[in-house]
Amino acid sequence: MEGLQLDHVYHWETIINDATKYIDELIESSGSRSNLRQKLQVSYVPSGETYSFDKHYEMSWAHRFADKLLSLFEAPRNPLLDKNSEGWINCHLLALFIDDCFLTCEEIQVHRCEEMSLASIMRKNIPREEPEKKKSGHKIDIIFRIDDMEYFGAETFADEDPHNSKPISYKHKLYREMKDQLDRLLKKLKFTKETIKLVKNIVLHGISHGGNDRKTKFYYYKKLVNPILYIRKRL
Repeated sequence: MEGLQLDHVYHWETIINDATKYIDELIESSGSRSNLRQKLQVSYVPSGETYSFDKHYEMSWAHRFADKLLSLFEAPRNPLLDKNSEGWINCHLLALFIDDCFLTCEEIQVHRCEEMSLASIMRKNIPREEPEKKKSGHKIDIIFRIDDMEYFGAETFADEDPHNSKPISYKHKLYREMKDQLDRLLKKLKFTKETIKLVKNIVLHGISHGGNDRKTKFYYYKKLVNPILYIRKRL
């Protein structure tokens, strides 16, 4: 890393805007259900101001997700305490939380519900010869694409589901998918002496999420490029 003068530090940039302030207000009001309900009954759009998608959508997204969670807790029988299936988690929580979050990002396409990975299709068909039938790729619960390039994957799990066939292997599937995505990205690049140093800026993201012991958990993974190993591989 020192030889190539790679000193980039990866970290989350702090973002503070009206939406993050509103989320903080919701968290501060979450000490009891009644307090949170009272906060949600107050409009996030100031009095006399007209709703604007560009200005208010992120607050609307936070409001709808908080209202959804609170409604589940307020129900006579809280369904979050059930042994929910992977499909239930995707439909009632994650679609609302993840998919709607990216409506403000026009270039990002969110593909959900066992979408076939283009990156894994490429890997599985590398040894294929012309007469052979093309192999199918792995199906991932959520894939993010910009045009035909993939850079984020997510898998949902439900460890308590007796019919669940992937209580452990979902993690391995996600790791493999991130490696496929990284390989596909690198194959698309045109390397020169100047651009090879930019390889260090490539970051792949993955999330596994689901229920375990009546609790919803999120696991976040990040995959970086090791420029030294990649240069050696190309040489």
